[in-house]
Amino acid sequence: MKNFVGGLAESEFKRLGFFKKTGEDEEDTQNRSSILAHMIYAENKEAIDGALEIFCESSKYGRY
Repeated sequence: MKNFVGGLAESEFKRLGFFKKTGEDEEDTQNRSSILAHMIYAENKEAIDGALEIFCESSKYGRY
């Protein structure tokens, strides 16, 4: 199941990335968190590493 979900979400993950892009529409902004969650569920290394990097960076500044 995880491979199936990852396969469905992968192209959107590559297109959307982790951060909002200048001029992107609201739908892409809203979909980003769901796509990232699906990729993490699928145990995608790039998604997990990126999310951990963002978390660790935010932790340095007392955000978490």
